[in-house]
Formats: sequence, structure tokens, C-alpha cells
Amino acid sequence: MLDGARTAVAVPDDFNGTLLLWNRTPLHLSAAGEPVELAAHPVLAEALLADGYALAASNYTQPPGGAFAEALADSERLLSHVHDTLAPERVVAWGGSGGGLLATLLAERGLVDGAMPLGGAFDGPVGILDRALGYAQILTTRLGSDIPVTGITDRLATLGAVRELIARATPLALAEASAAAEVPPWFQALKPRPVEPEDAHAALVKYGTVGIATFWATLRGDVEQRLGGNPSSTPSWVAGVPPIEADPGVRAELEKMTPTGAALAPVLALHSTGDGLTPVGGLARYLSRADRQLVRAVYASRGGHVCFTFAEIRTTLRALLQRLDTGAWPDLNPARLLEEAAAEDTALQQAPDWGATWRPVPASPAFI
Repeated sequence: MLDGARTAVAVPDDFNGTLLLWNRTPLHLSAAGEPVELAAHPVLAEALLADGYALAASNYTQPPGGAFAEALADSERLLSHVHDTLAPERVVAWGGSGGGLLATLLAERGLVDGAMPLGGAFDGPVGILDRALGYAQILTTRLGSDIPVTGITDRLATLGAVRELIARATPLALAEASAAAEVPPWFQALKPRPVEPEDAHAALVKYGTVGIATFWATLRGDVEQRLGGNPSSTPSWVAGVPPIEADPGVRAELEKMTPTGAALAPVLALHSTGDGLTPVGGLARYLSRADRQLVRAVYASRGGHVCFTFAEIRTTLRALLQRLDTGAWPDLNPARLLEEAAAEDTALQQAPDWGATWRPVPASPAFI
């Protein structure tokens, strides 16, 4: 325990001096009795320890939800602790989804030597909730529903009602709402992107009920309760709905968790082109305001959310470390990355079967 947060640190006998600080998304944490997650998957953690990297992670002080600022503070405390006790030569922050956001923010605060966000939420929680609000307004307006879109008080009841609404939505209404939230119809990450209209609609239903519904109901409800108001405004591109304006003070407070692009250490993002929960557009917006000498991105042609082969992740990490070693970015050409990832151990040639079984299955690298 560290100031109320369960933490874990693993140091191999042949420690190479580099510590990898894993940041899990604050939305999903290890349950009581479960080990603290040290990496994207135990197989990857084992491989990284075998490479000589030390691993560290916090399970945070707050329960799962919208406590992004508190989670960042917990990671900062753990970082200070490992500097005092382990004295690593350098630290790389990494994490998936909301954890990728935290890793990016650590780099922007100059607290780490590099960052590797995996499917990071680069628009921050404000962007997540803005998109979810546009989605919610379109569905409730088009379908004549009175489900609340802000001011969520009963999160579980709202979540159930939202899921029912999405499941019965017309293809046109759901397609419009999904487009507003930048959700592509590619739910099963390891399957080809659907081409038939009915398959595309089914994918959007899945994305909505599994992911966007939680942003609409549970994440929003938690954030509104924590901050005392609504942080979201109707996105400018959403038409034909009653406009909603955010509480300015609440929005300003939550905006502190939006990356500015002013990284103080190299950042190499790995992102899926078809991610429907942290859309690739958010990464594009981040890159547009970042110093490209410090911030780069590589992509995998895949749907789902934060679905990468372990070989892709290790290949991306190796590229980031080359940047730290030499001061110059290595060749990030997809063809070279594919070749390098394909040469990794067989145990790393797998990825979570996101949208199906969720368990790791054999998968090939898909850098694009």
C-alpha cells in the first residue's frame, strides 16, 4: 500500500536501469484479491521482466470511475517512491485508454523520460463526455426518449435504460449518433471491418451498449458528482438537437486533464485505426498541436479498443527507447515495424480477442 493505493513493483535480477510505469485506466481496476496489473497482459509483463525492465503500477486510491486527477496523483506518488527506493536510470510511462492519457500527462509534466500511450484518450475526459453527449442527444431526440443526458443521479438505472434505447435504435439514428461520437462500425477487433449494412449496425449496437452507454451514464454520473456540475457542451458538429452548455467552472477543472501537446519528453503513441472508444481523430488532434520532434504515432489496422499484439507493443517500446538513447526517432515505416514485430517470439504473437472472447488468441502484426 502507498498512501491508500495498492501498488506493485517487480524488479528482475538483471535490471537494466529502465522502469516501465504502467497506468491502468481509472475506469477499470483490479478487484480486491486480484493482483495489481503491471502491464497490458501478464504474458507481456513476463517478457518485459525477462528483458531486464522493472515494472511498477498503482491500483489507485479511488474506486473505478472518473477520478482521473486522483489517479494521476497516485501515479506521481508511486513514481516518487520508486525513484527513492530503486533509483532507475530512466522511467517510461505507459498505459491503455484512460491510462494512456495519464502516461501522456506524465510526459507533459516532465515527470518521466518517455511515454507510450496505447489507444490513449487524447481528447481527455472532456472530449469523451462531449462526444457521448452528442451521441445521447441525437438518440434521445430522434427516438423521442426522455432518458437524461446530463444530471445523471441514478447511474445504474440510466445505464440500463440507455442500453435498451441503443438496442432498439433505428439504423439511421444509431449511425448518426455514432458518427457524431466518431464511432466506426468495427467492434470485433480481430475480424475484418464489416461491409454489410446489417453487420455494421450490429457493430454499432455493440459499441454503444458496451462502451458509449457507460460514458453516457456511469462515467458522466461519477464526474458530475465529483465536480458538482456538467462539464459537457453539445459538440459544434451536432445539429437538430437542443444545445446544452457546460458549467464553465466544472469544464475548466476537467480540462486540466486534457493533454496540451506540450510534451517535455518523447511520446510514441500506438493506436488502432478503427478504435471506437478512443477514436483515432483524438490522436490526430493531439498531434496537430504537438511538437513532432517529441511526439510521434504508429498505427495498427484493427478495430475494437486498445487491441494490439504483444509483439506490436514491444516493437513500439523498442522504437521509443531508441529515441531516448539516440535523441532521434528511428525509422517508423510500417513495413519495417511489421518485419520487426513478426520476428518476435511466438508467445507475443497474440492479442486479446476484443469484442468476442476477450482472451488472447494468435494474431499477426497489423502496423499500417
